[in-house]
Amino acid sequence: MIPLQNKVFLVDICGTLFKSNTTMDFMRFHFSNTKWLKFINKILKIRLICFINSRIYKYLNIDIIRAYCIRQLRGYSRDDLARMTTIYYDEYLSKVKNDTVIDFICQKKEKGLKLVLVSATLDCIAFEISKRLNIPTMLSSKLAYKKDSCCGTLEEDLLGKKLFYLCKYGYIKPYACVITDNYSDLDIIKECESAYLVHYKGAKNRWQSLLDLKNSKYHILTLDK
Repeated sequence: MIPLQNKVFLVDICGTLFKSNTTMDFMRFHFSNTKWLKFINKILKIRLICFINSRIYKYLNIDIIRAYCIRQLRGYSRDDLARMTTIYYDEYLSKVKNDTVIDFICQKKEKGLKLVLVSATLDCIAFEISKRLNIPTMLSSKLAYKKDSCCGTLEEDLLGKKLFYLCKYGYIKPYACVITDNYSDLDIIKECESAYLVHYKGAKNRWQSLLDLKNSKYHILTLDK
């Protein structure tokens, strides 16, 4: 039996609450006409580049393309980024919500589970989402600032390290539940009483090879693209 204080429902953001990589889409939304983003979009179409970037991330836990994009936020203030995120949510994210998932987690909340957003997205984006969805508790990657000016780097990066930061901030294992589409969340999934695994129709279902889906703790949630 999980202690009452651990009755948390961990909620992924990118690909789960929204059909979006929220950090990269934030960059595309606000910087679409810049030379640097046009360059990034061009190289992302090259399979070899994507493969090399994924290998570097796998072995060194560094996403070079993501880090380069975050670097472009250098010099923006917290207020600047908050305003940009509000516009981004209103004009983009609100249109790519997974309403099925949002309705589902709201039902869990009504049953007494505490929802906790856990995402590697930027904290300014996660904070806006938490306000809009009325989920006040969140853990996300934290931008570094110096005198209210963004350094273009991360003070804390949850990419591939969500479980580490959950433990760091007092969320003691095991957890009640998680919902995610993220295959890299396997360590969290295995620490939960139950897990809802998001899968999109037409996409390859890797959950079948990663987990024993005969186990009753796992539930596949299939969504339209």
